[in-house]
Order: sequence, then C-alpha cells, then structure tokens
Amino acid sequence: MNRVALSPFVLALTLAAFTQRAAAQYAGDPESRAPRFLLAMGKRAEPVPVDLKRSVTLRRPLSLAFEGATLKEALAEISRQAGLSLVYADDVLPSGTLVNLRADRITVVAALTDVLLDAGVDVVFTPDGRATLVKRPQFGSIAGTVTAGETGTPLVRAVVSVGGTRLTAETDASGRYTIGSVPVGTQRLRARMLGYGPVDTSVVVAEGQETVMNFQLKAQAIELEAVVAVGYGEKRREDLTGAVTTVGPEALSGRPVTNTVAALQGALPGLIVQRGGGQPGVEDFNLNLRGVSSYNPADTGNAANTPLVLIDGVPGNLDLLNPSDIESITALKDAAASIYGARAADGAL
Repeated sequence: MNRVALSPFVLALTLAAFTQRAAAQYAGDPESRAPRFLLAMGKRAEPVPVDLKRSVTLRRPLSLAFEGATLKEALAEISRQAGLSLVYADDVLPSGTLVNLRADRITVVAALTDVLLDAGVDVVFTPDGRATLVKRPQFGSIAGTVTAGETGTPLVRAVVSVGGTRLTAETDASGRYTIGSVPVGTQRLRARMLGYGPVDTSVVVAEGQETVMNFQLKAQAIELEAVVAVGYGEKRREDLTGAVTTVGPEALSGRPVTNTVAALQGALPGLIVQRGGGQPGVEDFNLNLRGVSSYNPADTGNAANTPLVLIDGVPGNLDLLNPSDIESITALKDAAASIYGARAADGAL
C-alpha cells in the first residue's frame, strides 16, 4: 500500500472532509459498481467529475501482472508506476479481496477501475494531485402512505421530505409515496399538505432495504396572511408602507344597496362619494379619492376628478358590477397608482 506520511488524526480529518463533499455525487447513481473519479475544489462545496480525457496522470500507461495479489498490493503497484500519492484508511477497502490482472499499457484509470470494481469506494483528487479513496455512502429507500387522520382517506399530492437533504416525494392518487437514494442511518421525515398539520418522525434506513413509514395528517384551519394588491403586484399588509386601503366583501354585502358605488360610501377612508341624482339606476355617482387634480383624460371638463377603476386589471365601470360578485376593492391613493400613468392622476381603485 502506498500511503502518504500523515498522522492518523490528520488522515481521519482528510477522509471525513472528502466524504461530506462527495456524498451529493452519488445520489444520482448509487448502484454503480465502478469507482467515480472526482476532483475536490476549495471554492465548491461538492466535488466535480474529473475530465478523464485531459488528465495526464490517469491516462499514463502501466504494465501490470497480478496473480492472486491483495487489493492493497495491487494499489501499491499501480501508485508506484503512476507516481500517484494514494491515501486511504485500512477500513475503507474490503478485506480478503484478491486481484488477478495481466495487462500491458493499461491506463491508470482503467487499472483502478478494474481493481476497485465492487469495492464501494471512489477516488477523490485534490488540486495538488493527491488521491484519496473515499467509501461510498450506502443507500436505502423509504415508502409508505399519507392519509387523513379522521377518515383514513388517501391524500393526493401530499409532500414527504427527508430533513437536511433535497429528497422529496409527492403522494399519488392512492396516497402512496416512495423516496429513493436515501443515505443509511437515522433520518428525519416530514409529511405536509395544505389544510393539514405537518407530521415529523424519525426512521432508520438500512442499506439496500425499503423502510415503510405511514403518516396520518389531521385537518388544520388555515389562517392566511392579509395580502394587499398594489399597482405592481401584491404585498403583505405588515410590509405595506404606502397609502393603500382595502375593503372586503363583508363591507359590501352587509348593506341594503344594489349599486357598488353606493356601497362604498363610508367604507373606504378618504373616498368621497357624491350622488348627482335621485332617480333609481341613474344616481350619477361621482368619486373623489385624491382631491382636485389638474389632469384627468377620462373627464374633459376636469370637474369630477374620478379615480381610475380597474376590474381584475382591466379598466371598467363600478356601476356595472354586482356587489356580491366583488372579492375586495383596493384604493391606491399615493404614488402606488403612478404605475398606471396619467390616467391614475386621481388615484386608482
């Protein structure tokens, strides 16, 4: 065995660091029998695959003749001929493995692939050319069902995730889920779905086995954050700084009126509603939100100074709307209405 002169403590730290960096590389193909050749880079959290075509060291030709040699003896000879500094701990390699290989002008990468086949290790290189054998993390899988706790009904599209990883799965029409390539050991699972309280639990994942974990979620009332529509999108009310006022359907449906503009009278602070007539259906309402303005293209006489009315983003007329069909009305009083240009010089509804 060819080993760099490192103390056991330093060697342990080196292998642990490489193992953490390389773990994410295996999730895509955990069953591969051949070793991976990876490059650990200081500026990246994860190692990257080595470009085998451009690596002079890995393409170097060797002449090997192994007849019942131990794995350590084979690695030592490969390292000697390749001039490669190879670092590994004794418990990384499987014990009792014998190597039989005869080849002339075999490349370093082919030789290492042959002798390390099914060894469960990968080769991680550092920028200074040192190679470390890292034990490949072992994987299992988790499967089960997610149902409603009260009725036992399967929950469709519930999300089950493994804590501390990016491993997630959604349940199918029968409430079943499966998460593959889960590292062995104790893992934290969470199942969640909109309208139900999340459930957390711990499971033990064994190598090559499927762990079954079923969830029962209890219905939970959802309290939505107050969201206010502004001219360029939506904001939470607690983050709002502009002069924006919103009224909901309760302010409109609770009044004995059939006209939306009449229902707004006294409901929106700062909004002045003036009635120009008393005949039903032709009350001739005028709205004033920002006082007297110097320009209003919708009113050539510039007397009413009415705000711009947008219904689901499209200019419209409030008189044509049924109050019971309105979800909410937002009044933009300050610069928040400027996104609509001169048309909103008198504000926007």
